[in-house]
Amino acid sequence: MKKRLSILLFLGFLNLFLGIRGFAQCLNPVKPTPYLETFDGANWQSSSSGFFDPCWSRQIFQGQTFRVGEMISNNEILLGNHTVHGRNYLYARRAPNSSFYTISFTSPQIDLSNLNDPQLRFFYHIADTGIGLFKVNISHNQGVSFDSIYSFVNAQQTSFTDPWREALIDLSAYAGDTVMLQFTANRKISGATTPRVCFDDIEIREKPLCPRPDSVQVTFVSATTANIQWVSGGANSWQVEYGPAGYAPGSGTKLFTTSTSMILSGLTGNTNYDVYVRDSCGSDGFSFWSEKTTFYTPCPVCQTPYFEDFDGPNFSPAVHSSQIPGNLDSCWKSSLYGQDRYVASTSVNSSAYANPGPWQDHTTGQGKFVHTIASFSNNPHPP
Repeated sequence: MKKRLSILLFLGFLNLFLGIRGFAQCLNPVKPTPYLETFDGANWQSSSSGFFDPCWSRQIFQGQTFRVGEMISNNEILLGNHTVHGRNYLYARRAPNSSFYTISFTSPQIDLSNLNDPQLRFFYHIADTGIGLFKVNISHNQGVSFDSIYSFVNAQQTSFTDPWREALIDLSAYAGDTVMLQFTANRKISGATTPRVCFDDIEIREKPLCPRPDSVQVTFVSATTANIQWVSGGANSWQVEYGPAGYAPGSGTKLFTTSTSMILSGLTGNTNYDVYVRDSCGSDGFSFWSEKTTFYTPCPVCQTPYFEDFDGPNFSPAVHSSQIPGNLDSCWKSSLYGQDRYVASTSVNSSAYANPGPWQDHTTGQGKFVHTIASFSNNPHPP
């Protein structure tokens, strides 16, 4: 009897230990809706392997898999997760020079019966130039088979500091069902060596009465105009707001349209702009604004006769004593090669250089001029 009791106690402690180490069983295999997963809480632990909530599963291929990550400041991890729910997000990081592979993670079963018009919403950050095909799949037969409901190819951000992007997917075809979600990332042969494919705030909710538009794109830009287009959330009219990059939303220029495209005119050349779009749904009000879209208007074409004395505020002087070049107006281009540099300066003459050039500019003697200095260069360089 004592031996049997000892065995039972041992098994009990072993089960408790394994549960603490991340091998706990899923106690709630079917999740009700509305449903939100932020990847925070005791069941999600950030580490070299990253413990998963036991109700979720992940595929591992040659050591590569999805892990739980948190805010870390270096050049290969995001500056933070998407929301204020916590610090964690889900990510996949492939090792340098690793081979072609596909990895995935899968949700628990989610009961949609509480929702009349279910919608999947999640946020992603994919600045990985090595990413191939990304897909979201859904199953309504407990994971026996999956159907693709969303996909794209290649990176969706260009930098790890770019903002998160939102995905909205209609699940009305599965209303009343119990479903499972599967997120799959496919790696190309070539690409960067330290990429991360990141996800946060996976939510299934009731579709808003006035869904916001999606896929706002700038298709053509000149010095004074920009053509934008978008995919409607379901309305027949829209409001567009734009302004100089960084402006406070609500304080920009607002325009109405009954078309899913618009030409913005009267813009200033050599300027960054932000633009937002929202649906106008009549008695159901307005949707939320779309994600911010930023574009740049190129420099305008100069008219002749043309004169430039390099004295304007957009030409900043060099600091010759420290061999720091000045800045040209952004509509002018400087081809830096080694230590050959174009600068704008009030005076080139300095002990930092031998035979540096004139003391004054040509016109007033007090203004700026452009010059180039080759410092400690014995080999010829292209112009």
